[in-house]
Amino acid sequence: MENDTRSISALCRLFELAARSLHSAGFSHGLYPAQWTALRYLSTAGPQERTAARLARFQQMAVGPVTRTVRTLIAKGLVSEGPPAGGHHRSKQLNITPEGMRTLTEDPLLALDAELAGLPERDARLLGATLGRVISVLHAKDASDDTAGLRLDDEA
Repeated sequence: MENDTRSISALCRLFELAARSLHSAGFSHGLYPAQWTALRYLSTAGPQERTAARLARFQQMAVGPVTRTVRTLIAKGLVSEGPPAGGHHRSKQLNITPEGMRTLTEDPLLALDAELAGLPERDARLLGATLGRVISVLHAKDASDDTAGLRLDDEA
């Protein structure tokens, strides 16, 4: 693609629209986008990774707001606290309840997952690499290896 200003600007606007649409889709089934993100993370993370602090690191957020999200999910019966994680008495292992697992079957991102699953592998890798670069630029001040797990390319 030629790098003329209008094409790049149009591409940025499309990305912004996609990001807004994705965020808006997260307001469903009585949950907010951050709560969906937390449920998704907890459903795939290993037992030692399922803590509020690890979730905050994954989301590149402060622990306070993430702790409030976790408390809300516990109050809704979607997450439960388990034993201390990694021997730290203040850090509790978080577990998804059966109701939380049922809720994940209504995840608003499942439609996008299905659409992206239809991409040819080369296109999926290119999209993953491009999104990884965009995320790095947007979070340049705290870029870390935590976003590397979101990239699809093996050279990350």
